Amino acid sequence: MVICLFGAGLLTMFFQNLPHTRTALSLGLICIGFLIYIPDSMASGTAAIDFGTSRGASTAAGIINGCGSIGAAVGGTIPGWVESIAGVGGDLWGIIFRILGVALMLAGAILLPKWNTLPGGPVARKVEPVTPPATQAVTL
Repeated sequence: MVICLFGAGLLTMFFQNLPHTRTALSLGLICIGFLIYIPDSMASGTAAIDFGTSRGASTAAGIINGCGSIGAAVGGTIPGWVESIAGVGGDLWGIIFRILGVALMLAGAILLPKWNTLPGGPVARKVEPVTPPATQAVTL
């Protein structure tokens, strides 16, 4: 998850430096979307169940998905807002992509201490190895 956030952040920050062809821009947006989808699906599904425990998993998943829905609703108004500030033909998108890249890398840095954290607290639960049942010798 952290690697994807750092990768998406770097790609977003340097998106303006890609060649200005349809193929390069399409591949850049596809890569950004792919790298953002992985942490999103992990955070809204697996992490919510793991860290929300069995009693709070649905609440954790609901809060995570609710925040994502609010972000999508607010994010739909940002292009119009930027255009009204910069005027038609203004060039604020390079700055906006860099800010989004920094935000993605900040999210990765925040999650970095949780890289190897297991659910259940700071001390990992001890897992006993499973021993196979003793086999009996068959005599003929």
